Amino acid sequence: MADTAVCNVLDLSRFEANSFDVVLCMGAMYHLPSDEDKTQAIRECVRVCNPGGLVVLSYLNYFAMVAAELQDGLTNLDHLIATIDNKDDFLFTPTTPARIEKCVRDAGLAILHNIGADGLSFVLREKVNTATDEVFDKWMDYIYKYCEEPNIIGYSQHGLLIGRKNP
Repeated sequence: MADTAVCNVLDLSRFEANSFDVVLCMGAMYHLPSDEDKTQAIRECVRVCNPGGLVVLSYLNYFAMVAAELQDGLTNLDHLIATIDNKDDFLFTPTTPARIEKCVRDAGLAILHNIGADGLSFVLREKVNTATDEVFDKWMDYIYKYCEEPNIIGYSQHGLLIGRKNP
């Protein structure tokens, strides 16, 4: 595609400020190693977004990752605990809803929605994947109804934060 560009989200200088009505940052937060890097990436997304425009970013939730990745006998618990403080070498760098919200506010973005995109579906994937269509539909209704419940967001494997750049 002619309009596709590969960029470093920490430096979007190839784009002028106020260039886009909507900026999607889908996946970069999964791999940025520090809150400072996450904030810088969000600042760049905000910079290239038009005033009043939307910035949408996805992130991985730490608590859901621990629940989903625990091995039998909790043998990898030390490794999973170390990931929250970036003290372990791991491909993914999860965060918490509170930490990503702080990064977003520090970058000057107003939070409209912080959504637990999959609820407990990832942790309960075997049960979800074997549910009947009727039960699955009920499960999805439950996810949609409570996707912004603060007590549940952190146990959703994937978070989706939608923010608006100040006009």
